[in-house]
Amino acid sequence: RATELQSSQADYIQALRQELNTRPSLPSSEVDHRHVSPWHITTRWHSYLDGRDVSDALALIAIPKEGDLLFSLVASVKSYMQGIYGTIPYTSELCRQILNTDILTEDLNHTPFSQHQMEDTLRAYSRLVLQLLCFLLRSEADLVLPEAVSQALAGLRLSLNKEIDDATSAIHLLLLALWTQNWCSTLANPFPDPTVCFVIHTQLNRDGSLKGPKDVTGIFAKLVYNIRLVFLKECHRLCAEDPTHPSHAVAARSLRPWFTVGQESTFHSLRSLQHRASGIVISTQNEPNMKWKDGSNFTTLIYLGHEVSLDALRRCQGAIEDATRILLQDTLLFGHSFNIDIAALKDDMGNSQPGYSLFTDRINAQILGSPDQLIDHILCTPALRRRFVIGLRDGKIIWNGVALSAWLNAYSKLDLLCLIQAEMNCGAPGRTTELTGMPRTNTKTGMLRALRIIDGHVALMRTYHKMRAAQGLDRVIPHSLNASLAATFIYKEALCRSFAELCANVLHPDNSKVKSYYQDYLFVNYDRPFVGDDISEEMKRWTGQHLGVELGIQKWRQCSTPLRRKHAGLEEMWLEDQDTVD
Repeated sequence: RATELQSSQADYIQALRQELNTRPSLPSSEVDHRHVSPWHITTRWHSYLDGRDVSDALALIAIPKEGDLLFSLVASVKSYMQGIYGTIPYTSELCRQILNTDILTEDLNHTPFSQHQMEDTLRAYSRLVLQLLCFLLRSEADLVLPEAVSQALAGLRLSLNKEIDDATSAIHLLLLALWTQNWCSTLANPFPDPTVCFVIHTQLNRDGSLKGPKDVTGIFAKLVYNIRLVFLKECHRLCAEDPTHPSHAVAARSLRPWFTVGQESTFHSLRSLQHRASGIVISTQNEPNMKWKDGSNFTTLIYLGHEVSLDALRRCQGAIEDATRILLQDTLLFGHSFNIDIAALKDDMGNSQPGYSLFTDRINAQILGSPDQLIDHILCTPALRRRFVIGLRDGKIIWNGVALSAWLNAYSKLDLLCLIQAEMNCGAPGRTTELTGMPRTNTKTGMLRALRIIDGHVALMRTYHKMRAAQGLDRVIPHSLNASLAATFIYKEALCRSFAELCANVLHPDNSKVKSYYQDYLFVNYDRPFVGDDISEEMKRWTGQHLGVELGIQKWRQCSTPLRRKHAGLEEMWLEDQDTVD
């Protein structure tokens, strides 16, 4: 009897606890304003979500899967976005300057509207357009739409089962109709703009909460860029079909009210919200997520519940250096001693001639030796020759592709170890896009080599690209290398690079892109450039083993900054970002 009572009591308490843990859904008007963040106070987005089911709200912006009625929209949006994007370089510069000017004034932005730095960036922008169109098609019954938008939406729905050209035309007409409307709030409809409503849905978490302002600035920036893309497309269409628009610039001027601030429009709303979000993020102090351990004399941080100490970091870096040295000397150079007097190397710092680097400078030729000396060593060493060479045919060497591939994999591993050391050891951590894309020599298109010698110091010249599209320029940030890493760079470029080029040429004889990677990039991941995930995963592997906590790129930047400030005298130059908050 007592057992039954205890069991019944436990069930009751468990059911009661579940009921008590269930949060009541209060209308936004009854929520204490002191419990609402400044960002949500200014946007009032939480009131838009009153009475909405979270799962249903998120389903409205879900990417359609195969078998979905809207699945054909995926290919149509991709075709539409790639088509417009490809016209950017062939549009008049004046037109692109008009498109990139936010204010309705004759003082134009002299930096024209341009393509992104990375080729695959458009994919994220296209995804947002796809989600917006799905939202419109799925929630049409709940939206109050003007006649022009309703007709365009009906046209898109009809085109889904037609040719892709019909669908892309319908997409353009819908986006144009959507973004050339005066969306004015009323008491009955405080959120009339479907684009803003769509943004609210992207900010909804699965638990019903809303994301903060730092999570929405990227959405705004992408939508603003997409709006300009659509009006670029309209400029081309008007020039082709309307004789009153003799040039792209004339067409752009006639459309300016819809992509400048100061008029009721989607563009104005997004830019206004973007500036507010950025202002709040910049001026709001983040909650602390780390502290110095008491009594450690600023040598140990408590970060993510783990201790990160200078001693552990030294052990970690020492282990990476040892692995790098062994890989270079034993695997890539086969244990043979190649001597280079690094202190005697010269670098013409002002030389901007295409193809120049300290390795092509004739003054260093005698110090570096022949660029093919590793190949000569392989061919002159019987054991290595048997390993790498199958035979001769018509006077040409037949190489062992398996052996070449294994060596090239090891060379890529060396590049990765150099990358993570450059990220972790050399000044303030750089953006991985800048590290992975460093040029090996001066390029024909005006970018200078990354590896240089400055007053006896081997340095990486990191170039800050992020604001190129907005400001039209890059910023150069030099990072001096420590002795071990500097020697690794010199030996890998002077001795290993030539054989790596040979391996790439043999393994990929018809792939000119792979060959160009080994000629142009300082770091190559076998048959492609490195990406941020490659660096982050390798950093996690080493830090997890030696620090007890896995630190990828982002977490490393956070926890390394206070250590650098205290022990390296780091004076960081904060690089302002006008469009997004990084």
